[in-house]
Amino acid sequence: MSLFDILSVAALAASLVLLFDAGARLPAFAAVLAAGLQAGILFQFLQVRTGSFPLTLALSFAVLAAAGFAWTRAQAKPGVTAATAAVLAGVIQILRGFKLV
Repeated sequence: MSLFDILSVAALAASLVLLFDAGARLPAFAAVLAAGLQAGILFQFLQVRTGSFPLTLALSFAVLAAAGFAWTRAQAKPGVTAATAAVLAGVIQILRGFKLV
């Protein structure tokens, strides 16, 4: 298990914490959906063919956008911390997708 595999699981866990927080549930649900699909593809539970476009990169953008929006709506400390973790995981995964890290 590599660091990027752990980041995918961390994004999924943080998104689940966001979903159970009292803040914005719709962006948190979108983050859970994107992170879950990303983890499913990563651990080969799902097989999705998109041609030449990297689907995991698009899902990383979705996690970043949804968690970023949920971060602006989070009210309690666990929600803010989870949103921050999901945003950072999304940013690192995007940088990895562009081969900058």
